[in-house]
Amino acid sequence: MNRFSCKVGHLREVSNKVNNAELKLFLEVENGPDLRPIAPPDKTKDDILLFFKLYDPEKEELRYVGRIFVKNTGKPLEIITKLNEMAGYTPDEEIQLYEEIKFEPHVMCESIDKKCMFRASQLEDGDIICFQKSPSVEGGEQFRYPDVPSFLDYVHNRQVVHFRALDKPKEDDFCLELSKLHTYDDVVERVAQQLGLDDPSKIRLTPHNCYSQQPKPHPIKYRGVEHLSDMLVHYNQTSDILYYEVLDIPLPELQGLKTLKVVFHHATKDEVVVHTIRLPKQSTVGDVINDLKTKVELSHPDAELRLLEVFYHKIYKVFPPSEKIENINDQYWTLRAEEIPEEEKNLGPHDRLIHVYHFTKDTAQNQMQIQNFGEPFFLVIHEGETLAEIKVRIQKKLQVPDEEFAKWKFAFLSLGRPEYLQDSDIVSSRFQRRDVYGAWEQYLGLEHSDNAPKRAYTANQFDGEDFSQSHYVSSTVNHSPFELLVLPIFDGGSSLGDRSHTKRDEEVPCPMLTLQVTIVQFMQGVAVPDLSLGNVFGRLVPPRVAFFTWMAAFGKILITNNLRKRAIPITDCCMCKCNAETVDHLLYIVP
Repeated sequence: MNRFSCKVGHLREVSNKVNNAELKLFLEVENGPDLRPIAPPDKTKDDILLFFKLYDPEKEELRYVGRIFVKNTGKPLEIITKLNEMAGYTPDEEIQLYEEIKFEPHVMCESIDKKCMFRASQLEDGDIICFQKSPSVEGGEQFRYPDVPSFLDYVHNRQVVHFRALDKPKEDDFCLELSKLHTYDDVVERVAQQLGLDDPSKIRLTPHNCYSQQPKPHPIKYRGVEHLSDMLVHYNQTSDILYYEVLDIPLPELQGLKTLKVVFHHATKDEVVVHTIRLPKQSTVGDVINDLKTKVELSHPDAELRLLEVFYHKIYKVFPPSEKIENINDQYWTLRAEEIPEEEKNLGPHDRLIHVYHFTKDTAQNQMQIQNFGEPFFLVIHEGETLAEIKVRIQKKLQVPDEEFAKWKFAFLSLGRPEYLQDSDIVSSRFQRRDVYGAWEQYLGLEHSDNAPKRAYTANQFDGEDFSQSHYVSSTVNHSPFELLVLPIFDGGSSLGDRSHTKRDEEVPCPMLTLQVTIVQFMQGVAVPDLSLGNVFGRLVPPRVAFFTWMAAFGKILITNNLRKRAIPITDCCMCKCNAETVDHLLYIVP
């Protein structure tokens, strides 16, 4: 290409097509004896313009030192004296020459035979030659990167990583310069050195989620990745953040155990304490309860405990003592332990154990929404018992002052619809069906303002964000359950067969089948009006609103809202739909 006839704009276009990057041009001006710029030397077709860099292994520095015109029939031996002069070496210094061929996507740097002609070495205009003092056998061992190729490999794979304590995910704690080729052991060893820790196996690392800008929910397993580069990749993005924890036992030992955070509610004291239970994975819920009994204060020595699954101020499950703990997830749902009241142990044939939840009403866009809050609980009701009688027991249980309790309203709620009760109403008559779908959606509601202070524990969190602030998410159920043929779809219709957006261990297959579905709404805390059912594939098409939709046959779905950075777990079989403008990514489907 003629250097005078070629336009800069054309060079930029060629560069962008090849490198997809900005074209950078470097201008060099040669001054004469009078310090005025002089014209470039005349160049014949036999001349080659070469650029030279000098490498200093002691300083780990590679810098530009100049350029030389050479004849293509000449040999590197003929310019050794000139190169030594440019470097400030003695004229007879032995030097080693390398051609820097390319840097991306990988380094290519080859040694040059000083006795071969430049033409034979395939050197052309603009090629870069790096040179250094010939490394001695003894001297090479004292340098990290004794020659040019090893230094270029180091620069290419160099990665500065920002480490943050997992319990302080917003703040950089320290930075380390590492290599993308470092192994898992290399990385944790460097972190342990930084922290002054003798045993690197007590370091546990967690990757960064580039979408939510929070730690991923699952830490890196012991030697679960090969290199640092594998730790930093998140789908098609690369992060420079890792989170660390210092464990009390080695990580390989910990991975053989199941760790659960259990929130214990004392029977008579208004206190909540989070306990960490660590047991072998094959242990049962009964083992958890027995371990917990050794750590908590019971109201009496013979008290029995139970373990509940609580989410969004509703009780979703009472774990049987025989259930294995390996698949219990305490990351998205709160595990609550409590004493079993004596009255619940001896239920009569006509007694009923019901759910009791606190709630407030919120009217948005002419549609009523129920917002639950506070601590849910069970209550035994007897046949023929009136609301007035039940209110006395509830006030005593919750220890609410008379003046405040007089303002409370009581309602029977089924699938989100409140039916307000009078003192003379027989409450048990409302709870006739034992096989109702979703027991947590049929409950006695206590309507009052939410004046209680928020609990200090943080067991129910995702990526450091608290689910307890209910104004971010609406969970109003708007339709009764119905039978529907469902097919998993994403972004308005792509099949689950395209799994490029999820990792293998972060998804659950979702076959097409007929099942019972409850619709739950999510749209930045505002219910979507005029909800209508779409086609037989279960796609919802509300008027005037474009939605991502996803239907699950089983398991639980998590969606993140890009604006709020909240994860929304949905239990059982349900349809989740979120405004396409505010949902950035389907994160996980967990069993």
